[in-house]
Amino acid sequence: MGTTFIILMGSIDLSAEGAVAISATTVVLLAANDSNANNFSWLAVLAAVIASGLMGFLSGNIQTRLRIPSFMATLGTWFSGSGSPLICSAAPRCG
Repeated sequence: MGTTFIILMGSIDLSAEGAVAISATTVVLLAANDSNANNFSWLAVLAAVIASGLMGFLSGNIQTRLRIPSFMATLGTWFSGSGSPLICSAAPRCG
């Protein structure tokens, strides 16, 4: 629903993939699995929603405060959001 308003205003939002990657990685690192001993159950989902919201907040602040066009700001947010889980998965002990 939020993306609908952005498109109606004539802008574009490309950061959705980065926000999904951050939220999925947050759930994987905090929920129970075979790789770590974390077991935060439903709090992991809440943390994922908060992490995704922070990504959107960061993207919005970059656009409004720095006056960077939405295409460039959200593209950068997309790449940083998609790259963070890759760096985390390459680390020997991320969680």
